[in-house]
Amino acid sequence: MASEDALLDYLDAIEEVLEASNKTHLFSNKISVDKDRIMEIIAEIRFNLPKDIQKAKSLLRDYDKVIHEAQSKANDIIFTAEEEAKHRINSNEISRRANDQATEIIEGARVYARKLRVGGYEHVEEKLKEAEHILKEHMDALEEQHRRVMDFYQDALDTLYDNRQEIVARKNNQT
Repeated sequence: MASEDALLDYLDAIEEVLEASNKTHLFSNKISVDKDRIMEIIAEIRFNLPKDIQKAKSLLRDYDKVIHEAQSKANDIIFTAEEEAKHRINSNEISRRANDQATEIIEGARVYARKLRVGGYEHVEEKLKEAEHILKEHMDALEEQHRRVMDFYQDALDTLYDNRQEIVARKNNQT
């Protein structure tokens, strides 16, 4: 799905920004990153996530349409069967045969209608399951991304604190 690829592209872009970042100290694992680029990537993710939610809503509309079409088709079949049964009733023998055939046709139509409804439910359930899976993957990816950003900011804070402590120590040593 294109949105999954896009999300992976966003994560790759964040990794590229982190990989391309410069170390803040020679003997430190701390880095300085392009905050604007990271914020831009996060904004793109937020912009595109509602599209996936719209896809899930579209699946729900498709579900309603399939169920409505199945019910309409079943009603048409039942109506046709009942009309045919009415036209065949002319004499006792014809009436008996017509009633038997009408009963078979109506029962067949009901069975067919049930099968259409069950098939529609299964199709929609599968689509909703797919949408649920996609949204879960997006949430997991966003949580991971959020964790990485928070780790980055914590590392930056730690580096700033260490640098400040180093400056204070040097200042105290010179006085």
